[in-house]
Amino acid sequence: DGKPFAIVDAKASISGKKPKYMNKPGNTRKPGISSLLEGSGSGHNRVVQMSHEWIYKNLYRAVPHDTARRILKKLPSGAWSYDRHILYTPPYSNSLLTHLGATFEGGDAELHDEHEAIHYTDNSVKVAVNKAKLRERKTGKYRGAKGLYEEK
Repeated sequence: DGKPFAIVDAKASISGKKPKYMNKPGNTRKPGISSLLEGSGSGHNRVVQMSHEWIYKNLYRAVPHDTARRILKKLPSGAWSYDRHILYTPPYSNSLLTHLGATFEGGDAELHDEHEAIHYTDNSVKVAVNKAKLRERKTGKYRGAKGLYEEK
């Protein structure tokens, strides 16, 4: 979307059945990923992976503070200066074994390049984050946690 930054999370799963719709000719539907987004923190500090709150909480530990401030500064339009992306390798993918091989063989970049992942863009990530936040709110354990408010 022309934003200066991207927050990317790569996920793989070793359990789960292939949805029937994935075998239909011309299918463009992707498997759901909200169950892969876990909550972290306790009480009022609860957040969901890949939510804006989670990014804010973790970015300062991941990059130098001046870089984190630039990434977290909103654009003049009020939008975030980053888009979120998730790359997912499901258990039924032929790519999973290649991915695991790359991981266990020292993370050889060439092996990682040999497999494909399902790409979820910012809008899909937002939908998944909101489903995960709803799931966390429904437990009733995290009343008042601002990190579980729905993203607009």
